[in-house]
Amino acid sequence: MSHCVAARCFEHATDHGDRLALSVAGLQVSYAELTTLAARIGMWLESAAERPPERVGILASRSLAAYAGILGAWWCGASYVPLHPKLSATRLLKIQEITGLDALVVDAAGLQLLLTNPLSAAPARVLAPCERVNESVRAGPRYRPLESRTIADFFNRYYFYFKEMLVEFFFYPTYLRYFKRHRRLRLMVASLAAATLGNMMYHFMRDIEYVVQLGLWKALVGFRVYAFYTLVLGLGIAVSQISDRRKSPHTPGWIRDRLWPSLGGGVFFCLLQVFDSTARTTPIRDHFLFLANLLPGWR
Repeated sequence: MSHCVAARCFEHATDHGDRLALSVAGLQVSYAELTTLAARIGMWLESAAERPPERVGILASRSLAAYAGILGAWWCGASYVPLHPKLSATRLLKIQEITGLDALVVDAAGLQLLLTNPLSAAPARVLAPCERVNESVRAGPRYRPLESRTIADFFNRYYFYFKEMLVEFFFYPTYLRYFKRHRRLRLMVASLAAATLGNMMYHFMRDIEYVVQLGLWKALVGFRVYAFYTLVLGLGIAVSQISDRRKSPHTPGWIRDRLWPSLGGGVFFCLLQVFDSTARTTPIRDHFLFLANLLPGWR
């Protein structure tokens, strides 16, 4: 039922995005604005852990963050647990201990409560969306990229602000419009649109002086090294996002669940940096030869 409500809301945003969806705390929020914030929250909930969340706490009063948080939780397939900031700390603590929350979405009142009276049972992942609809989520994962467990998480942390621009102009428009009945394909195409197409267009326009120096055709041909980089990057992020993240049957361990995933993502980005060049001076064949020299037994 909750997934159907969220899906209908996102479909309505696609067809009638400028219509009023919510009037709260003096804000007039359209369907497009509400679903954009909800999708950001849902993407954060999915990408900030090794498996999708099951229960998301909403520690908020009647606010934009509360409504967007509920939709965001439904967007990623989780259920939400309402927590009012005016409840006593003892009651809030008991609810969180019973429900075992995977993440927490808070508004200004909820954030103030956590700052003044930290809850011992609060989950490690806490998100505080901005109360202004023209701003993005504030508490995204922007630190310690070497602790990332997936390729998508590393890209989110290391290239956070650049990634936000790609998400705004390429990921969300693609995700909200195409392949609505096929969730994994929808996510993969949207990821490729942002990490590959958007990334490639941005850097080609940034270095537009090469068109003046070399001509359009030679500038395009010389750009194939970075085009290959964005293609592999987009595929890596897409596969990382759509891979099955169900609970593993093995007992969680630091080496298996933290070290190896972090090491794998780090090695992927280190090797991919060989092709992270927008210069038109070196043929792509030389980049492959250099990569082969780095790998033992490939010379």
